Amino acid sequence: MNGEKISVIIPCYKAEKFIAKNLSKMKDSISKYFKNYEIIAVIDGEVDKSAQEARKVDGVKVLSYKENKGKGYALKYGFNHSTG
Repeated sequence: MNGEKISVIIPCYKAEKFIAKNLSKMKDSISKYFKNYEIIAVIDGEVDKSAQEARKVDGVKVLSYKENKGKGYALKYGFNHSTG
C-alpha cells in the first residue's frame, strides 16, 4: 500500500469478559498484513467494564459513551473519530 492507513472500527456492547482477548487477537492479525493501521473499539453504552478491559490492549483507541445507542451509531461514531 502507498502509505495509506486502514481503520478498523469495532462496536462493543457488554463485552468485558472477552474484549481484551479479542482485541489482542485482532491487533495481531491486522499487524501481519498492514503496517499503517488503527483499531478503534467503540463501547456502545457504559453498562459494564468493557472500556477498562479494552484499554489494557496497547495501541487500541477506545471510545465510549454512557447510553447504548446501537451498532449503527457506534460504527458512525468510530468512523467520525478515525484517521484512516
